[in-house]
Amino acid sequence: MEQSLMGAHFAKSKTVHSFSELSQDSAKALIDDIVAVFHYYCTGRIVLNSGETDEIQAVDVVGTEKYQLPTIPKSTLKNVDKCKDYFLKFVLGYSRDRYLGEDEKTSEFDDWAIQFLPILFEGKSIKHFNVAMYLGTLKSQQDDGHYQVVQIRWQAIQAYFSGDIEKCVGHLETALSLAKETKQPTWVIKDILVDLRNQYWTYCTAKNQFYDSTAQKELTESEEELYYPILDRIHESLHEKYIEGLYKKKTESPYSVTIGNNLDQYGQMLASSLIVSMYNGSLTHNLLIYEKLRNFIFYLSCKFDDWIFRLNLYKLAIFAGKEKESKGIQNTYPEILNQLTAAEAESIMAFCQNHPIKYKKLTSQLLAFGSVGDFLNDKSYKSCEKYIIGKIKSWLNSDTDVVAIG
Repeated sequence: MEQSLMGAHFAKSKTVHSFSELSQDSAKALIDDIVAVFHYYCTGRIVLNSGETDEIQAVDVVGTEKYQLPTIPKSTLKNVDKCKDYFLKFVLGYSRDRYLGEDEKTSEFDDWAIQFLPILFEGKSIKHFNVAMYLGTLKSQQDDGHYQVVQIRWQAIQAYFSGDIEKCVGHLETALSLAKETKQPTWVIKDILVDLRNQYWTYCTAKNQFYDSTAQKELTESEEELYYPILDRIHESLHEKYIEGLYKKKTESPYSVTIGNNLDQYGQMLASSLIVSMYNGSLTHNLLIYEKLRNFIFYLSCKFDDWIFRLNLYKLAIFAGKEKESKGIQNTYPEILNQLTAAEAESIMAFCQNHPIKYKKLTSQLLAFGSVGDFLNDKSYKSCEKYIIGKIKSWLNSDTDVVAIG
């Protein structure tokens, strides 16, 4: 029966091992088919055979593309307390206690994400994250085609955080070829193209080569808009909350006083964003968590006068290596350089270590030392000065170092 089905137009089969699976999988398959047909209709891929009556048998699917969203259970995106608490601790500078009798809501993916966060924010090696076991968890949740692509994308993530950008680009090219070969949804292919474009740019910068990306050309020539299911919805909801909060702040009475503030919902959406990015193996969206966190801190800086928000905003701007942005924050919040302590200046220097790519790390270290070096204690200053001057001399005497650092 399976062999006969595989020869039919647009037919497919799936193996189940129990009657309980049959009831669940058949319902899910029906929903997937309805979503797929609706997608083909919206994109103009369903046409009627000429001379035929308008019946189901008379419908052809033009340029058939598999359109099944790798769904993540809603409970997974709600039970993210570990990651949420991690983000809020970074933003607020302290851990928040739970209410009496309040249980921690977590999940298996929350556990994995909390193990990945120290690699992003504490300079830990990617070796501390067991990618093989994490992929084993993904395998039980994803269909084979999507899992095979995600598996290669995680090899690219490993290579990136190991500092091997050439190997990272190679894995992304392999993932792109496989995604096209297995007819993955357009958004998956485009997400890989974005990863490939960004990392090829990094590779060319590191090698002092001219940048000419076929990935960017393919993205530009595509007729469909770039979007990201689930993740775009999370980010849209997050931005709506920012606007709502700022609007309320701007229009409230100057004599009103706010006591307490529920930041859990923001932390939960940031945590969900990271989990979705990890679930699909998106390197770009994993790295964008710095920017998402910076936007959240900027929102808090606009609403409140807490010193920790200004400090973290400045720290993330320096980490991004954008001199214009860091100077803009200095001008907007002059108290940063008036109140900075030696320990806080050292924490900014240390945060630059989170860059796995050498030239990006040095770029942010140069900016950090130029911005907060004078606030370091004598011992730390001499150590950083020796390191920075050594790097500058090495760059001046080398014919192969990254020109962009200049």
